[in-house]
Amino acid sequence: MKKLLPHICIVMGLMFMTLLIADQFNTAMGFITDPITKVLMMITWPIVIITCILYVRDQRRLQRARERAAAKARAEARRSQDGTQRK
Repeated sequence: MKKLLPHICIVMGLMFMTLLIADQFNTAMGFITDPITKVLMMITWPIVIITCILYVRDQRRLQRARERAAAKARAEARRSQDGTQRK
């Protein structure tokens, strides 16, 4: 769930962005009728999307760093085993 939530937020933010744009071009559909709501959504959706993208990016960087550290530790363990077996 922790990995899924930022992606859901991105999708929801993009959905609200689409609704706002559609509402601007076709006001007869009346997706969003309250002007205050429109303003709040215009402020909120970019913040949500950017925050979630940055979070996903950071999580991927951390995962790659952990994988590199684990690979390095395995390589060092192999080297130390090879050194002790040769003696």
